Amino acid sequence: MTTESTTQASDQAQPISTGTLKKESSGNWLWGILMVLLLAGGGYFIWRTFMSGGPPQGMMQGGPVPVQLDTLESESVQQSSGFIGVLDAQQGVVLKPEVDGRITRIFVSSGASVSPGTPILEVSPDRSRAELNAAQANIGAFRSALANAEAQLRAAEAEEVSAKAELDLQNEDLGRTETLVEEGAQAQQALDRAVRNRDTAQASLTAAVEQVEASRAAVSESRAALQQAASQASAVREDFENTQVVAPIGGVLGNIPVKLGDYVEVGDELTTITQNQALDLELEIPIERRADLRLGLPVEIRQPNGGEAIATGRISFISPQVNAATQSVLVKANFQNAARLLQDDQRVEAQVIWSEGSGVRVPATAVSRIGGQNFVFVAERQPDAAEGEPQLIARQRLVTLGELRDNQYQVIEGVEVGEALIVSGLLNLSDGVPIMPQQEGESAPPGGPPT
Repeated sequence: MTTESTTQASDQAQPISTGTLKKESSGNWLWGILMVLLLAGGGYFIWRTFMSGGPPQGMMQGGPVPVQLDTLESESVQQSSGFIGVLDAQQGVVLKPEVDGRITRIFVSSGASVSPGTPILEVSPDRSRAELNAAQANIGAFRSALANAEAQLRAAEAEEVSAKAELDLQNEDLGRTETLVEEGAQAQQALDRAVRNRDTAQASLTAAVEQVEASRAAVSESRAALQQAASQASAVREDFENTQVVAPIGGVLGNIPVKLGDYVEVGDELTTITQNQALDLELEIPIERRADLRLGLPVEIRQPNGGEAIATGRISFISPQVNAATQSVLVKANFQNAARLLQDDQRVEAQVIWSEGSGVRVPATAVSRIGGQNFVFVAERQPDAAEGEPQLIARQRLVTLGELRDNQYQVIEGVEVGEALIVSGLLNLSDGVPIMPQQEGESAPPGGPPT
């Protein structure tokens, strides 16, 4: 039955022309566009209402927008650049044992502050008292040997003198015998005996000279042996005297990795002493700023993320060479660390202050960013305002900003000292909108500002 009714109704329907259909479709399309525009405008109005705490005062009432003003004053401003550097203590030592042995005492703990001469730990050397006694006994034996060699040398020298005198005597006797034999007063046998006696005296002198040389060599060897024994005894004695490792400078102890009973050798690292009172900061400055570098230039170490300055130093060294890999110049700045806020090998944020002078600073909340540019609003007086009309308007200014410090921007260009900066109500402002100054904490009148 349903199918038949439908068929009957279709048969009775009047035909619709093509022109009528086109008119109705075009009308629906236009109505759809109007609805979309109305919804978009309503949505924007709702967003402005909720995001800014209500619609703009000027929009609702047609009157001035309540704002707070801050008169710009001249302040000390700086031209600076930020870098990351590493601190290095000017004085620091690594303590090492001078003898091999075991740790028997530790006098201080890691991190303690020490002064020069403070005992750090004690090492029991491997060498025993018996070695020291033996070394001292060797000194006595070699000293006796040296005395004996010197006595033999003196005896040999005396024998040499005697042999030389005997040779001189035999030479004189040979000369007289030769004369008597030539004159016939003595026989040839007397001359032969004189020659034999002279040759014997010569041989004795030669033997005496050789004995002297041998004795002198023995004395030299004994002296060398005595010196070696003395050196050995001194080394053993120093081992006993150097059982304590003391602080050569004052400062803060580092970690002590050894413990009682550990065996250490000469050259092992026992601990470190660092003086954090004076530190050097190493910075890599781009070669483009090389012409701006000079000795004595101020450098500030700041808290992380651009916080307040915690120490101020000055550049004390500028490298004459450029780092070929980074195209930068190494500089060092000296810092006094009286408050002990800094440490050796600490990585810090630093600002190199290129110049200082007077300028203007504005709160970061007073800056608006539009299209990648920075703007602020200042209050200007309307010279042609009639009585009863708003006397001040908001004027939008394009500004060039510098460094951000303590949530304030340095203004390089755009505003001047003495101008009134608008610091509140920025969402309700546009260039030329009338404004009504308010004191800090004051709220707008009920129902909006007066017209």
